[in-house]
Amino acid sequence: MTKTLLLLTIYLNLNALMAQDTSYYDTEWQSCDQKNASYSRILKIGKSGYAVKDYYYPSMVIQMTGTYEDKNFSYKKGYFDYYTKEGKQKVHLYYEMGQLNDWQIIFDKEGFFIDSTFFVDGMKEGTRKLYHKNKYLQITETYRNDLLEDTTFTYYPTGKKKRIELYDHNKLVTGYCLDQLGNKIEYTPLFKQPQFPGGQDQLYEWLQSNIVYPKSLALKRIEGRVIISFTIDTTGKPTKYEIVESNDPTFSEATNYLVDLMPNWTPANLDGEKIDFKITLPIKFVPGPVGGLSYDSPSEVIDLYINGEPVLTQASEMPEYIGGYEKMYAYIQANLKYPELALENKIEGNSYVSFIVLSNGDLTDVKAIKKIGWEMDAEAVRIVKSMPKWKPGKMNGEPANVRFTIPVKFQLNN
Repeated sequence: MTKTLLLLTIYLNLNALMAQDTSYYDTEWQSCDQKNASYSRILKIGKSGYAVKDYYYPSMVIQMTGTYEDKNFSYKKGYFDYYTKEGKQKVHLYYEMGQLNDWQIIFDKEGFFIDSTFFVDGMKEGTRKLYHKNKYLQITETYRNDLLEDTTFTYYPTGKKKRIELYDHNKLVTGYCLDQLGNKIEYTPLFKQPQFPGGQDQLYEWLQSNIVYPKSLALKRIEGRVIISFTIDTTGKPTKYEIVESNDPTFSEATNYLVDLMPNWTPANLDGEKIDFKITLPIKFVPGPVGGLSYDSPSEVIDLYINGEPVLTQASEMPEYIGGYEKMYAYIQANLKYPELALENKIEGNSYVSFIVLSNGDLTDVKAIKKIGWEMDAEAVRIVKSMPKWKPGKMNGEPANVRFTIPVKFQLNN
């Protein structure tokens, strides 16, 4: 009798589960049939809204739980929790009217939280704490209206202060570093970009010496333009190549080969620790005399003219967002508005935006060059257009107009 009741209970529970609205999605969160699914979603409609449970499929390990206000899944409300394929929590969030409020907690693979940030109406407010992978407090920041303000501290594993920086509206005012005894030492930036051996000028010289113009295109006299993205890992090695833009597959192959030949760089550094960092580099192939090969030197890389002044695609000093890459991506993250269409369909990706940094630091000719659609490219262009002035690039010590390309990353917290 007991066994019969147990089987009946299991049967009823399975039927109740099947009665709920279940849908299936592929790796890009596009609707698909069950056979090709990577995720499954169980939807339950109630007084509180549209309650969703997403699962990794077919393992049926929980991937996300949360509630939406509408059937299009546009506006989140209440608590949202995301999990790894192993079932460990990744992110804990709280939403009101589709905007982040309260604490955002991000966890590492072991379940230890590494980032705690307080939000009010979608903007950072108050103290943010970031933890090192070795589980000690590494950085504390203070935000008001989503802007970095007041004092930022970084810490040694012992808990003693390592660096003290003062910010005003996202701009660094002053700062100094400390040794483990509390003595002031030479100040070094919180973040250092990766560097080619000898610097930017040596990079151009190396390209000039090592680029190989494809023989199959030499007689056609085709000029090639390729934009390649790659990661400088913690050993300094270029890895994870991605062709962002190219006018011919043969030029793409030649560019991949070129990057593969590169010597190791000095890796990027965050508060004294080496980190992976993505680089985007424009390469221009210019055919030399028949039978010969050439690479355009910085002085020859002219894209167009503005008010009689050339626009370069490479320069001895490339333009820079005031405060560096870290501050630029912080600005993007703080101001990015995820398009509803992309949000509804859970679309992620990088939209690559090209623009000219004029000699006075203004940005112009902003356009998406590698598009992902779903209204995301227009948002990427809007973000870049809204940026404050940059530090202009220089050629031979003089400010110059320089074309620049950056990726704008759209990533859901799932």
